[in-house]
Amino acid sequence: MRPELRHLTVAVCCTLLLTVVPLRPPQISTAAAAAPATTSHQGAVAGVQFSKDGKTIVSGGHDSVIRLWDATSRAQRRGLQGHENPIRGVTISPDGATVVSGGEDSSVKLWDAASGQLRRNLLGHTDFVNAVAVSPDGTTIASASEDRTIKLWDLATGKALQTLRGHQSGVETIAFSPDGKTLASGSKDTLIKLWDVASGTHRQTLQGHTATVDGLSFSPDGKFLISGSDDLTMKIWVAATGKLQKSYTAHTRPVDSIAISPDGRYIASASKDQTIKLWDLASASLLKTLTGNTAAVESVAFSPDSKTLVSGGDDQNVKLWDVGSGQLLTTLTGALPSTTGLQATSAASTGSAGAQIASASVPGAGPGGPILVITSASSPFSRYYSEILRTEGMNEFAVSDIGSVTAGTLAGYDVVILGQMTLTAGQVSMLTTWVNGGGNLIAMRPDPQLAGLLGLSSASSTLDNGYLLVDTATGPGNAS
Repeated sequence: MRPELRHLTVAVCCTLLLTVVPLRPPQISTAAAAAPATTSHQGAVAGVQFSKDGKTIVSGGHDSVIRLWDATSRAQRRGLQGHENPIRGVTISPDGATVVSGGEDSSVKLWDAASGQLRRNLLGHTDFVNAVAVSPDGTTIASASEDRTIKLWDLATGKALQTLRGHQSGVETIAFSPDGKTLASGSKDTLIKLWDVASGTHRQTLQGHTATVDGLSFSPDGKFLISGSDDLTMKIWVAATGKLQKSYTAHTRPVDSIAISPDGRYIASASKDQTIKLWDLASASLLKTLTGNTAAVESVAFSPDSKTLVSGGDDQNVKLWDVGSGQLLTTLTGALPSTTGLQATSAASTGSAGAQIASASVPGAGPGGPILVITSASSPFSRYYSEILRTEGMNEFAVSDIGSVTAGTLAGYDVVILGQMTLTAGQVSMLTTWVNGGGNLIAMRPDPQLAGLLGLSSASSTLDNGYLLVDTATGPGNAS
């Protein structure tokens, strides 16, 4: 887009209508300005994890940002940007050197924890990456996807080792056994499958849940596997035989995450009912219910000393809890990250399963830039516009799901490209306020609720083989 462009731009292709509301020349910047933050992320927090030495907490959110926090000072160390779409899973290697993330852009990314630089971008999945895990010896990465597969990767080289197939629906959660020989996976098909990591062969299927399996965790001694499900239950399985030892209703809404304390004493379960529950592993009895969340809790993890629990959820916050008392210790907050992690340092190669390892700068996310592409999980076409921008040579933009966008999010951008989607009245009001405050909105097949803002009027019928007449005598949208 030329800096001098100040006119209405309309493009019609098949059924695509693009409308621009008052344009001012965007100034493409090379770094995102820091902004004060009142929450840990600018979107739901999908994954949290402690490093093995207990010094670092890593979190990944629907704002497409990974944040590294100092577990002692509780300050944000850095933010990593590179994913085009919301992050769904994040973890850190046992040696603390590598952060691994997966997201709705179908990629698995490896980051240098010390420098924040992107080491590798692993491509091969054809749909959302829902979860990532690193083997206890730090040699193997596992990624679970909505494409119904699990992929195993060599952490050191990025080479694709195995593709595990067997689930009939998207794979939501994965967990390595303590010896690293077995991988457990849970799926929307209600099944848990156990896999041999070395050979990639399927060992056993555990049946018992009646809805999506969202959480899995092995006990530290490897004897038990605990699962949590949308059917509201937790189940304890004997890992060696697959025998169901105990099943009980754990929450009043779906169970989203399961963690077992390193000392083997506690189970933590996180739920859409906005609570976290602590259970005694030996007796499966409820010990405490942690309250204070204002939205669904998506992820939980214990500190290495089992004294602290970290959680992340739809309230956009990362919270620390005292395991002994069940009390909230703090909510982590920090400024938005500056530009970092945008260059991969490895040479490009192709894995054995045909997965590519990219070495160029990560397209799509940019350093925050002045442009935000808003997508919707319910409208797959809304994700195409980041591809269009990238093809046209634009690489200074961010992508966020409409569910993660707030007024604070919009305040950081000059231009918003809104994909085709249905909006709530609150979202219409939020966008209207932002536009009236000077923002530039580009709406693709806009929701009729935006008609007044965009200067459009609803037609009583459709027109076949017609033409679009643009009145160049007046400005676009509601501009004077």
